[in-house]
Amino acid sequence: MSSDKLSSDTLDQMSKVDRSRKTDELSKRILASISQTFSGSEETMNWLKNVNENVPGIPAAGQADQHSVVLTMIGIVDKLFDDFQRYAFQFNQTEPNRDYVISCKRPATGNYKASNERYEGFLQNSAWAMLIQGKPNLIRATFVSPRFLYEDESRRPIIMPFLELNEVGSGVWKLNEQSIQFGHLPVVSKAMFARMIRVTRSEVGEGDALKVAFEAQPTPSAPDPQEVLSSGRDEQLETITNAIINLLDSVDNLLPDLQKEGFVALQKGGMDSLQRVMKQSERVKSIRERAAIIAKDWADIVREY
Repeated sequence: MSSDKLSSDTLDQMSKVDRSRKTDELSKRILASISQTFSGSEETMNWLKNVNENVPGIPAAGQADQHSVVLTMIGIVDKLFDDFQRYAFQFNQTEPNRDYVISCKRPATGNYKASNERYEGFLQNSAWAMLIQGKPNLIRATFVSPRFLYEDESRRPIIMPFLELNEVGSGVWKLNEQSIQFGHLPVVSKAMFARMIRVTRSEVGEGDALKVAFEAQPTPSAPDPQEVLSSGRDEQLETITNAIINLLDSVDNLLPDLQKEGFVALQKGGMDSLQRVMKQSERVKSIRERAAIIAKDWADIVREY
């Protein structure tokens, strides 16, 4: 054998080292998700100290590789509100002007068919409400006076949306004629949250269009068929890893909402409501603890693979 060729044993060893590195990275992602606090990443914390719409138009860390996620109207709106809840929770802790404090109302879930026809939630403070309406092939964001949230839609004033996402094909969505991938959604949610703050502070008009620019992402080259076969198990590991991380994130997003409900019940003196919320919180915390145990076990399996 010539010296410029590697033996099959050497190639096999290199493959094992590469796979070990990949599985170690997956394991670290799981453990990081377990220990992550609700306050968010350092980058998000710094951004919240000086909220602005100049958000880097690149996929969020850890999400750039999720090209295969099929975007749906409900999935996009849910992801936006996952982010809105985190931003509002931390923003409200440090904002000195209590008129700017933001409450977040997720879309009501239940009837899947009805949700696909109309999926609506909002952000609200004392001055403005940012209404997000999801309909088939369309997601629209509009500012309205908070009082119109609780009236029939026909009585709301006609205000041009400041942002629209359109589905131009099955699972293909565009914003400002730009195609959106799952990793772009945190960029969109940050820009929208910043717009809520800026409209409240009268820095921008409620009907002014929001422009979000995405940086082009390189299209991955077609893999070698043999590499596809060998990477099949790696993709399975990553799929399960992402599912566990999403479960942990979703539970973490729910806990602040329950805490807020508890505060409201306490202020109103509704002991029955308070006890119900406390029981729900305890059950959710229990689920979080059990999910963390499962995540740690999975992290061990990934490392050993």
